[in-house]
Amino acid sequence: MSDIDPKILSYCEEHSATTALLDDIERSTFLRTVKPFDASDMIQGRLLSLLAQLIRPRLIVELGTFTGYAAICMAEGLDAQGRLITIEHEETIVPLIREHIAQAGIEDRVELMIGSALDRIKDLPDEIDMVFIDAAKREYIDYYERILPKVRPGGVIICDNVLWKGEVVNKQKNKMASALDGFNKHVSQDDRVEAFILPYRDGLNIIKKK
Repeated sequence: MSDIDPKILSYCEEHSATTALLDDIERSTFLRTVKPFDASDMIQGRLLSLLAQLIRPRLIVELGTFTGYAAICMAEGLDAQGRLITIEHEETIVPLIREHIAQAGIEDRVELMIGSALDRIKDLPDEIDMVFIDAAKREYIDYYERILPKVRPGGVIICDNVLWKGEVVNKQKNKMASALDGFNKHVSQDDRVEAFILPYRDGLNIIKKK
């Protein structure tokens, strides 16, 4: 939902580092999926990569894999002994995810779980350093409450699409916008965390556990 001037956006892209690998995976996502804009774009991917490089996580968890673009970006910042667990409910896209992870050469560092994120959170280990949530929007509060106890103090949770095309500020909201507005309010009132919303693209709620 970003209102950034396309010329400014292009300027930012031209002056931000990416890789031929990520360009290929982005191209593959556009050619081989019905909703390619569901994937993180280059700038968001660079942000996720940079945050991971600053945190140097031993364990990253992603809820909602899609084609693996964001997972591959975050994996760039893993600790030398680190790993990433990503959960995807849509089985038909699993071959493409595995292809992209193999293309990135990180099969030994990425574990792909298939199924409902709400159901699989209980199977995750504790002491998670970084979480990226980009799954069913109406479930965000449930994801958050189930995974926060597994995040270490100082760990970070990043939630995508929290502005829902700007509709969270409308008086008459659709169900998705209402759910995300409720989630943002829930987080802002939670004294276990510190959070801010970055109004880039469709909004990122960046949350640090105290």
